[in-house]
Amino acid sequence: MVRTLAAIFIFSLLPLAAQPAQFDRSIELIEGSMVAVPGLARIGAPLLGGIKKTVAQMKAEGPKPGTVYSYLIQLRGYSSVLEALPKTAPASQLEELAAIAGFTDDYLRRLLAETEAKLVNPDRDQLGYFAELNRTVMAPSPAKPRVVFLGDSIMSDWRLNEYFQTKDYINRAISGQITSQFLGRMRADVVQLKPAAVLVHGGLNDLGNGIAMETTQGNFQMIADMARANGIRVIFTSMLPIRRDWDSEVNKKIKAMNDWLRNFSKQRGLAFCDFHTAAVAADGRLRVELSDDGKHPNAAGYRQLAPAAQACILMATGGR
Repeated sequence: MVRTLAAIFIFSLLPLAAQPAQFDRSIELIEGSMVAVPGLARIGAPLLGGIKKTVAQMKAEGPKPGTVYSYLIQLRGYSSVLEALPKTAPASQLEELAAIAGFTDDYLRRLLAETEAKLVNPDRDQLGYFAELNRTVMAPSPAKPRVVFLGDSIMSDWRLNEYFQTKDYINRAISGQITSQFLGRMRADVVQLKPAAVLVHGGLNDLGNGIAMETTQGNFQMIADMARANGIRVIFTSMLPIRRDWDSEVNKKIKAMNDWLRNFSKQRGLAFCDFHTAAVAADGRLRVELSDDGKHPNAAGYRQLAPAAQACILMATGGR
């Protein structure tokens, strides 16, 4: 028990984003208890399956209040089943599961407090993130159209100088951002850099945060309006599919948003870059060789997307 408490204490000192490692330990304990207790494997299988999916989701997206709460409820449900059976698991397993549940409750409270702090952050849109870099950007050359890449982690991880050498392409994407934050950064990170075009990719974080699709669509519309008012051509990209155990419903929502983006771009006469078609497998998910985590492109993924992006940029900027 002392060792268990020590592990929980050390774990509690880790950054919030590092916490899912402890959740893996709960899966090991549950699987061990299923071996020790007759009949538990059949009864507890649905809860174990749910816990595994929730932990996988936290690893993919980072721990969020909704997923941590779902994990905690399922963990407590399993513990209740375990305690109700005539023969229980070894005391050490029960103690450690109880310790993890207690920690998770505290962790959820910390996570909620952190989320609330972000909501009241005076720089919610992270306008200061690129402020210093923006001050060093020179005026664009008429002979070399400037393009700003605006988006979330899928854009921010893209090392543009490697895939678009000699081009005046500027990356102003920030990992974890939602589309309302893109909109909030349009003036500072796009308009003031005086690009010929802006390439916009995002929306997955909106889905992950439960933001209504109509709200996300409205943000895209306002981004297009602000760009047009400043003489900047807009290139919307389709969202990439993902490859996860729990991704079927997410991919349906991604397809619906992509259909809307395609139709909206057509109605407005905007360039539309179909990243989804360039990266989708026959099963409707992200091609396995294009990503190491089932969500973000790897080097092969960006090599696949680069020609599609360049073709759309040439179309939007008149072939220069």
